[in-house]
Amino acid sequence: MTGRSVEASFADLDLARRAIVGLGRAGIEGQHVTLHGLAADNGAEDPATPADTASADARIVRQLSDSVAKWAVLGAGIGAALGIPIGFIALSSLDAETNASNLSMAMALSALTLGIVFAIFGSRYSAQDAPTSEFAFHDDAAGGAVVGVHASDTNELAKAKRVLERLGAFNVEVASSVAAEPIMPMAR
Repeated sequence: MTGRSVEASFADLDLARRAIVGLGRAGIEGQHVTLHGLAADNGAEDPATPADTASADARIVRQLSDSVAKWAVLGAGIGAALGIPIGFIALSSLDAETNASNLSMAMALSALTLGIVFAIFGSRYSAQDAPTSEFAFHDDAAGGAVVGVHASDTNELAKAKRVLERLGAFNVEVASSVAAEPIMPMAR
């Protein structure tokens, strides 16, 4: 099987991660992307030792909490703004008194409802947007990292090369590769 690959060097693991995300956003499938180099090797979990995920857990909880809070405040604000007209329409259609007390109650109920709905959306959105490599690598891994993309389509490789160069790679190389045929054991 023949193919071509492009490899790009990055100063650290964080820049390499950003490049991988950029490749994904450009439509390059993850199965064609590799990460290696000193930072990746230093940052990879040792399967023999249990992972200390406390700092990664704290980052994810903080990201999720921030996202839920922002979406809840946004929803509550929109709900409060829409609460008075919605309350006025609802109270009028029920032939109820449209006084300040009833309109305030409608505004509060609308703010609470939309705040909860937006918070639920924010939690789902934040969970889907979390970095998938969060638990696979330690952030304090030292050394450079290399991101590789393998494809048989030259257009795909050209796109990958442009993305990697744009995202700060300091050495981008394109090479051909030929996969070796499996070696068959000799009969005795």
